[in-house]
Amino acid sequence: MPELDQPAPRFSLDGMGPGPGGEPVETSLGLDDFAGRWLVLYFYPRDFTGGCTLEARGFQQQLEASRTRAPKWLA
Repeated sequence: MPELDQPAPRFSLDGMGPGPGGEPVETSLGLDDFAGRWLVLYFYPRDFTGGCTLEARGFQQQLEASRTRAPKWLA
């Protein structure tokens, strides 16, 4: 696990993203895709559990305040 104020480790994530016409397409993202930008990378072990739900709600409540830094959110 990265220490506070240390660079994030490199990663590559496969998933879905918007295609040219807005349709979902397979994509791969890595840390380099967000160079120079704020990034929030959120993992949770299981949907609809108490702890994960509370944490996700906390992120939702902070979403507007975080827009001043214009982060990209990946969950």
